[in-house]
Amino acid sequence: MKADLPINVAAGVLIYKGKVLMAKRHGGYLDNLWEFPGGKLEKDETPQAAIKRELKEELDIDIIPEKTLLVLEHSYPDKTIRLHFVNCKFAEPIEENATKIINNQETRWFVPTQLPLSDICPADRIASTNLPWELILKNSEMDNSEEPLILVINPGSLTTKIAVFKGLDIQYEDEINYTLEELKDYKTSIDQLDLRYNSVVEVLKKAGYKSQDFSAAIGRGGPIKPMVGGIYKVNSQLLDDLVNHMATDHVSLLGGLIAYKISEATGMPAFIADPVSCDEYIDLAKISGCPDCPRISLNHHLNVKSVAEEVAEADGKRLDEVNYVVAHLGGGFTICPLEKGKMIDGNNTNDEGPMTPARAGSLPLQGLMKLCFSGKYDYKTLRKRLNQNGGLMEHLGTGDCREISKRIEEGDEKARLILETMAYQISKWIGAMAAALKGKVDAIILTGGIAYDKNVVNWVTERVSWIAPVKVRPGQNELLALAKHAYKTIKNPSIAKDYK
Repeated sequence: MKADLPINVAAGVLIYKGKVLMAKRHGGYLDNLWEFPGGKLEKDETPQAAIKRELKEELDIDIIPEKTLLVLEHSYPDKTIRLHFVNCKFAEPIEENATKIINNQETRWFVPTQLPLSDICPADRIASTNLPWELILKNSEMDNSEEPLILVINPGSLTTKIAVFKGLDIQYEDEINYTLEELKDYKTSIDQLDLRYNSVVEVLKKAGYKSQDFSAAIGRGGPIKPMVGGIYKVNSQLLDDLVNHMATDHVSLLGGLIAYKISEATGMPAFIADPVSCDEYIDLAKISGCPDCPRISLNHHLNVKSVAEEVAEADGKRLDEVNYVVAHLGGGFTICPLEKGKMIDGNNTNDEGPMTPARAGSLPLQGLMKLCFSGKYDYKTLRKRLNQNGGLMEHLGTGDCREISKRIEEGDEKARLILETMAYQISKWIGAMAAALKGKVDAIILTGGIAYDKNVVNWVTERVSWIAPVKVRPGQNELLALAKHAYKTIKNPSIAKDYK
């Protein structure tokens, strides 16, 4: 029986002396056919981490995974696979790794333009004609040894993602995972600092990196004092505010602190960029109907601005020349107007906006007050219901749009109603933010994980495309966004702002 959801598979594109590595399959109806080497992604594993693991396990070689070159879905009789073709290169020592391949009878090097067409797996045949071979070969020959190495750190609730970039090319990526049991005795995020710092240092050491290898370290910024967007050097005032988590306690505070601790030994700069507490709101956007409850800017600035800049560049524009409405649709939503590169308004996803996979969003005021005074909840319990277990989760028992879309395909009308309601609410907020720009909108950008969901994208597009063209940029790449900030600052140190 054919699987409903595609199986994610990482495939390595490893170039050596102008040739690409292929490996033979064994077993099944694809027996003895050539393929790009790789294997299935494990739970919560990135394609880069998967290909590094698979090539070590299967071929006993050490590689450095770089960027994903192509994502391709292909259906076989019994399953559908989603192949992530990852550009790779040998780790040091190169010759030792290359020798292991040469001595392996199940692998072979091929000139990319002469890949075998009759004895190659069908999905890999399609990929072989769609990969940008000229660019891949050119990049493999370029000596980018003068580009700086940048360390990027992005802490999450149960993970710390790290990446090493050479210039803007990713050289290494890993994700450190923590269990609830490991973290249960830490009362605040700051209490986890030594644990997380030590685990980052250990992972880098195993990967062959030392602190003196890096030209800069940059971490995800946490919820600190209101500030304009951009990159900030970690100074004593910023350190103090990160430790004392001025706005709220959130694990992203650790990004800048870990970067600073790693930088101390070498004197290299440590940065944060576009933290969630950036505040570029105009005065009109800060006032609510109750003076005791001002509207606060806590938003997904990093991904919003990074994606907007990419769209502007693709259109031959600078970000300060255009107006966009950006809808970041992840676990939480940020729907905001960017006016000449500044986020002049937006929804704080913990306070208002559309319902999300786990957040209730804006609620009828009378009903909310009745809940608060019903005697059923204290503050902590009600907050958890509305901001962790609300939205799709409360209506449907899951916040996974893939599962909900599957239910819709199977005829679940309630699932369709609730998911379309979320899309309806997203559309209304996009319209509101277009009004904040007085209708002068060059494009509407849908980004974040939910931008992969065709149902949501189509429903939103139907309602808002009359305002401006809708451009879909699924997912988010916060590691690359942070690396871009650090890279620009290394090239032009004057753009780093002083935190005061």
